[in-house]
Amino acid sequence: MRLVPFLTAALAASGCAPRAARIPAKAAEDMQCPKDQISVMEVESQGDSGPHWAMGCGKKVVYELDSRGEWVVNAPILKDPQHIKPQVDDR
Repeated sequence: MRLVPFLTAALAASGCAPRAARIPAKAAEDMQCPKDQISVMEVESQGDSGPHWAMGCGKKVVYELDSRGEWVVNAPILKDPQHIKPQVDDR
């Protein structure tokens, strides 16, 4: 899901941007992965300020807002297993 860049541009034009829009730049630095390869999605249905997965370059990590409103990594950066593929029903 790559909605964050689209939402950032759309909402920046209106003067407000979602908090989660700041995650890709932070994740790119933390995971040493180009920003355009980062995708972000909610971990749970807690909205823009809830925890979010950042995924890219075969890695994933969860970000949460701290008391200052900054996105921080709350667990080690995990390597995303490349050998697990979604099952596809070929029937």
